Amino acid sequence: MYKRQVLTISGEIIDPSTRTIDLVNNWNWIGFISVRNQSVTEAFGNLSPSEGDLLKGQSQFAVYDPLLGWIGSLKTMVPGRGYMYKSDGIKSFTYPLAGFYREYPGDGESFKNDEWNVDYGSSASNMTVILELDGDCIEQFSNGNFAIGSFDSNGKITGIAPIEKMDNVSMVFLTAMGETDKTLELRLLDLEHFMEYELDTEFLFQSNQHLGEINDPLTVEVSEKVCADVERWTTSDKLLLAYPSPFFDQLTVGYFAELEDKNAQLSLYNTSGQRVFIKDIDLANGYNHFKLSIGNLNMASGIYFLTLRSNDRVETIKVIKEHSNGK
Repeated sequence: MYKRQVLTISGEIIDPSTRTIDLVNNWNWIGFISVRNQSVTEAFGNLSPSEGDLLKGQSQFAVYDPLLGWIGSLKTMVPGRGYMYKSDGIKSFTYPLAGFYREYPGDGESFKNDEWNVDYGSSASNMTVILELDGDCIEQFSNGNFAIGSFDSNGKITGIAPIEKMDNVSMVFLTAMGETDKTLELRLLDLEHFMEYELDTEFLFQSNQHLGEINDPLTVEVSEKVCADVERWTTSDKLLLAYPSPFFDQLTVGYFAELEDKNAQLSLYNTSGQRVFIKDIDLANGYNHFKLSIGNLNMASGIYFLTLRSNDRVETIKVIKEHSNGK
């Protein structure tokens, strides 16, 4: 029979201001001595960082700029977590005593989304990238409903970060996993409608390397086609939508259901009226999205009709199948 017991551990709390931490040139592993969360700025109040010094955790990072201070996705340091600090030169510092008395309101948690879940713990290393979005429609992307994701050649997401507005510039501080010398591609992610839009930007993953600077970020061009697709999807009054069109081997389908339906169906028909694909789906009240993998159907290129049948209506739209992946 086991009984619940209380283990009491007593001792003196370490005064962080008495523990000097030495940094060597390049990368250093450091812990965080504190009893409460602190902002990166406050935690390194006793350090004289150099321009371009970089601090990173498992899924977030910050870089130091002499004018702006610490900038990036890593805003809060959490006791008990490990960090890597890339120093431009030999330095020493102590953490401030302030961590005993007041707590920074940030929780230190990384950006997360249930649709695009990144397992940062599965990789031994990561890479940090500073991005700037450029395009005619980018103003709408910093409203909290969009993010940028990195994907490997198998379509697996390796990193995700929100789009932030800094001095009227749309910036992204992305931490990505990957395999050395393997190419990662970037996609625009619609967090509200669960859509992915391919961007014409790739980069080579290099373990513990950093790409882009605050004043010289990696530019990501958002094409007119992506702008048009985003506008069509987010402003359309149609109940049934599909992306992309033309499509190659996968379709993302969105549907706004007025009633719940556990027996709905999605079907694809060719221009002769022959059904080439069918899938049973469950509809929830409100917005629904489905990813259809149809690359194994050997469908000819051309026009098809996507039909959704539910208990209260039938919706049909035209989609176009392309001969091969246009990438």
